[in-house]
Amino acid sequence: MKLLIMIFSVIAGFFMWILSPFLPAQPERTEFLVDGVYQRFPGSDGEEKTVAKLMELAQAGDVDRVYEAFAPQVRDEAVEEDLRAQIQALLDFLSQQVTSRQEADHTSHFRQDNISSRAIDVVLYTDAGAYTCLIRDRYDAYGADRRAGFRHISIYPQALGEEYGAWRMDEPGVSLVYLAGEAGLSPDGTDPMESLTALAQAGDTEGLYALFSPSAQAGAADLEAGISELTEFLAGSTGWTPYTWTQYTEYTYNSERLAQERFYFVDTALGTYRCDIRCTAEDTGYPAETGLYSITVFPAPDPDTDYFTQEMPYRDYAERGRTTPGIFWEPPLSS
Repeated sequence: MKLLIMIFSVIAGFFMWILSPFLPAQPERTEFLVDGVYQRFPGSDGEEKTVAKLMELAQAGDVDRVYEAFAPQVRDEAVEEDLRAQIQALLDFLSQQVTSRQEADHTSHFRQDNISSRAIDVVLYTDAGAYTCLIRDRYDAYGADRRAGFRHISIYPQALGEEYGAWRMDEPGVSLVYLAGEAGLSPDGTDPMESLTALAQAGDTEGLYALFSPSAQAGAADLEAGISELTEFLAGSTGWTPYTWTQYTEYTYNSERLAQERFYFVDTALGTYRCDIRCTAEDTGYPAETGLYSITVFPAPDPDTDYFTQEMPYRDYAERGRTTPGIFWEPPLSS
């Protein structure tokens, strides 16, 4: 019986191949979902069609259809209100800030645990500069009705791929890192660099210490010594320029924390440094637990040099302070 079925299938396939030039062409698929299940667009330009469709939905402001394109499993893992807000921010950026883009021509493919996944890499351009957009999705999956769809979409300045390329990739949803100066976009709250600089110029080390959150004060190593160096560094600076910013929400069993990262370039007589400031803007479980978390200072990388080939361990410098509170210097800021 199985042999007969195989023979019939071969014969039917042969006749379909013979007749295919005379059959009416099937309409080109234009949606992510087929019968409610996410499927990748077919053909060698499938990745480009994915990006084009996302841009189309951004122009239409269609949060619902992008939300539905995220895998059901991902939607279950995420907080719906947050995921929808992240998608709204994504669509606003794509529709209001992006002026042009390259075609999606670089994609990484993976296959593991009976599921195929991709990372579609596309460059976006805005008035402020160039961004990398990474669209991570899953398809052709065992249990595709639950697992197929977008998992994470991240956008970050192209120059910061070394520190943001894999950032939060295991988190469901969207992450956006903005270049300072994008029209109409600015982080919530006052600029911490303004407060830091004013206190440093006044020599107020106690005031600088008080800007750190209680947990950072308790958990940071040699915070007082770091503040003395920071005071000298900022008091002697000749100016600073905002570079990037991002904010995101972290959850624990009883708390919702709004974290912020802001990067700056600081000019001094010794050269230009990058200063990364991380803080807790809000914490619903611990309202008093707000303030600075960490400050990292290191020589600004040469924008004309590939970060992967620089002598200094750039990624190590860039990621200090992301999970550890305190003040970090590299190298010592003295002549």
